[in-house]
Amino acid sequence: MKKGFSLVEVVVALAVFVVSLVAILSCYFLGVKAYQKQTEYLYFETICLDIDKVYDKEEDWQVLYFGQEKSEYYYNSDYQLVETEDKYTLSVINDDNNNLIISIYNNNDSYFVIENLNYGKGV
Repeated sequence: MKKGFSLVEVVVALAVFVVSLVAILSCYFLGVKAYQKQTEYLYFETICLDIDKVYDKEEDWQVLYFGQEKSEYYYNSDYQLVETEDKYTLSVINDDNNNLIISIYNNNDSYFVIENLNYGKGV
C-alpha cells in the first residue's frame, strides 16, 4: 500500500490554499485602506466643523482661524498645518452668495477626502 499524496492532490490543495490566501489578504488590505480613509475623513471633518463655527461668528474667519487670509492650506501626513504643498490641500472658497465651500484633496493618492462641502452663509 502506498503512503502519501499524489501530485494532483498536492496541486489541488496548494491551489485552494493560494486562492484562500489571496482572498484573505485582499480583505485585509481593503480594510486597512478603509480605516486610513476614515481616519483622515474624521480628522478633516473636525477641522471643517471648527471652521464653520468661526465662520458663523466672525466675518474675518480666515485670519481668525488660520492666522492668514488665503484660499489653500496644506497639511502633512501627520495632519499638521504646513507652509508648502504637502500630502493634503484644504481649499476654501467664499462664493458670490457668501457660502463657505471647503474641499480637501489627498495629493499623494489623488482623491478628495471631502469635496465641495457647503456650509452655507456666514455672518
